[in-house]
Amino acid sequence: MFRDLLDILFPDCCTGCGNALYKNEQAICLHCLNNLPRTNFHTGRNSILLDRLKGRIPVKYAFSFLYFTKGGIVQNLLHNIKYNQSKQTATLLGNLYGHELLEYGYSKCFDVILPVPIHKNKEKKRGYNQSAIFGEALASVLQIPFSNRILIRTKNSDSQTHKNRIERWINTHNTYAAVEPDEIKNKKILLVDDIITTGATIESCAEELYKNNVLEVSVASIAVAR
Repeated sequence: MFRDLLDILFPDCCTGCGNALYKNEQAICLHCLNNLPRTNFHTGRNSILLDRLKGRIPVKYAFSFLYFTKGGIVQNLLHNIKYNQSKQTATLLGNLYGHELLEYGYSKCFDVILPVPIHKNKEKKRGYNQSAIFGEALASVLQIPFSNRILIRTKNSDSQTHKNRIERWINTHNTYAAVEPDEIKNKKILLVDDIITTGATIESCAEELYKNNVLEVSVASIAVAR
């Protein structure tokens, strides 16, 4: 009775729409789950993300689970993951997308999953790296090794949010370092991020990975901006 009373007074809310969750729902309500704007890039559909990275850095696969639009469900999900401590949402999305990738046979395509790192000061303040939470869930479903200690961010740069493509590239250039290169040498890497807009961060991370003799780089993210 006490738990039911707490649920009435302080209900868990959907991180997509803000409505109260039913007892069988976790983090995201069924209505939002059913209306997620999936990209389906992993099915062979033309990937705008792959086109965005073409000619800039060699990428084997470029996946994003969802399309991002301002004011939409995905913006709310990412905001809650990043700023409202909703790690459960990132884990749920990682599990969902992991099963979709598993269904299409991608569990054998990668040797290790690495998240795009954030600076240690920012991670200490936030408490976690949202890309790592998503990546760990993917790795768990796909049964692929995961590491958040191989690739690190060496500069605590400004936020990318209001920067254009050139400014983003300058902001991320020479910002990342592979500190345990032997663990990724001749490996197929799946690089994981929360949202990809211009691709500047992915480009900078991939450049560092290729400098350390990885075999190939693929990309997966929660969302891609149209």
